[in-house]
Amino acid sequence: MAGRLSGKVKAAILLVSLAPDAAAAVFKQLTEPEVELLTQTISAMPQVNYETKEAVLREFYSLAKGKARFQVAGPLYARSLLEQSLGPDKAENIMSKMRMKNKEKPFSFVGQVDAGRLTEFIRREHPQTIALILAHLNPSQAGAIMANLQPERQVEVTRRLATLDRADPLLIKEIENVLQRQLFLLGTAEAQVIGGVDVAVNILNRVDSTTEKVILEGLAQVDPALAEEIKERMFVFDDIIYLDTHAMQRVIREVEAKEWALAMRTASEEVTSHIFANMSKRLQELVREEAEYLGLVRLREVEEAQQRIVATIRSLEEAGEIVVSRNEDAEVFV
Repeated sequence: MAGRLSGKVKAAILLVSLAPDAAAAVFKQLTEPEVELLTQTISAMPQVNYETKEAVLREFYSLAKGKARFQVAGPLYARSLLEQSLGPDKAENIMSKMRMKNKEKPFSFVGQVDAGRLTEFIRREHPQTIALILAHLNPSQAGAIMANLQPERQVEVTRRLATLDRADPLLIKEIENVLQRQLFLLGTAEAQVIGGVDVAVNILNRVDSTTEKVILEGLAQVDPALAEEIKERMFVFDDIIYLDTHAMQRVIREVEAKEWALAMRTASEEVTSHIFANMSKRLQELVREEAEYLGLVRLREVEEAQQRIVATIRSLEEAGEIVVSRNEDAEVFV
């Protein structure tokens, strides 16, 4: 078991297995960065059982004597060690640094947790609670969890996620502690911006097309305006680089050369190259000629042209004529 633990966790377990005086004596021999790292680890560490402690002590060539009861870890124990080894002022300074680091990373401990296991844990929570948790995860992990929820729950969570604005950090801390007792969080009273339509869109871009369709159709029943806003932002013009050759050529046939010339006016080199790579040489020349004839145009006109092309892409996708992959992690079919 000890072999699966990181070095800092093993060191933290060893320290909490010692008497406070002995642990404080060890702290005095460490550098300040080492003390800070161990303090953060001890603060975030869950209860340590006898088997784990014994395995760690064996690795450090010191066998545990008898059956030890669960050791007390956590921020209070960490502060006690610091005060005994470094004094109250320096202890407060280090703990303050830990608070500043931790308050910026709510739910960071779930980064390596399997999405399926995490879903099982939170699926019975209130939709608002699930939305709050998903808002703090990376989009890929949040999308995997969303796909594992029941369809009606997916719709409600997406609605709450898209309308989520700010949350009391104390509420975040409470939910976080229930989800996992590993993160030591002492936030400020200032509300944190955590959700919104962009977050919802980012997550939905990572779910499969079936899940996306179920969510958007269900959301349209309870909040049509929000569903439409999310739908419009699910695919932007720059995402055209993710269209495969078949899809790109199908879209090109639906759009006039003048429209391409206008839409590509502000396009990046990558987007322009991708579009031209799927056009015939004759059409490429025609688009370039149209671009020369256009002269100066308003930015609004360019954006409207891009939106019309995006609308065409969405229509072709809904008709089942093309498959749209909206991110670089999309599966490749051969």
